[in-house]
Amino acid sequence: MPLIGQKLKGVADVVFVMDVSGSMSPVITSVKNHITTFVDSIQKYSQPPVDLRLGLVAHYADGGDRRGVYAWEFTESPDTFKSHLGKCDSLPASGDEFGLPALDRALDFPWRPKCRRFVVSFTDEPVSGGTDVALQSSRLKELAEKFAALRVAGYLVGPACPDYDQLGLAPRMVRVILDHAALATYDFGNFLRELGRTVSTASEQEAQMVEANIYDL
Repeated sequence: MPLIGQKLKGVADVVFVMDVSGSMSPVITSVKNHITTFVDSIQKYSQPPVDLRLGLVAHYADGGDRRGVYAWEFTESPDTFKSHLGKCDSLPASGDEFGLPALDRALDFPWRPKCRRFVVSFTDEPVSGGTDVALQSSRLKELAEKFAALRVAGYLVGPACPDYDQLGLAPRMVRVILDHAALATYDFGNFLRELGRTVSTASEQEAQMVEANIYDL
């Protein structure tokens, strides 16, 4: 049934973007566990139930479909999404981060025509600590414009970084600034519960699909 013209509430697509480079190894299990708790709780306690789809992007500079980006497309099944999370454990994450292209890949997911749209990113490094820094920074303006055109809300969790900080100034963006040590101890549960409340009370929103792929490497 087409969504256009219907009044929809509690309809959301969420893509998690995870840095799985070697430096994230001390905290990656904690992040994954909190994401799993978020998925379980939003499905169990949201009233009325949320029509939720979940996607996942993982990044490090050694492989993937954009020289360091792996993507698992939207699923309505929490169990399937958890399986995708588990697959991150088998990635040979020895390279540097590739965060901005990973965000771009998340924006290229097949969003539903009428829903609330979220991208939630976790990293422990600024863009300057990743790979191909000049390329990443050169496309920052286009990336911000793409977030705005698709009406995607972004949650950017990570250290102080001029690129992420600039992106965080765009509409619908939230910046949570944490250094590596804080990332290891931060209560992601509170953050994700707040995101869950946002998703579960989501109101009607229509966005136009944009096919631009600014990091087509």
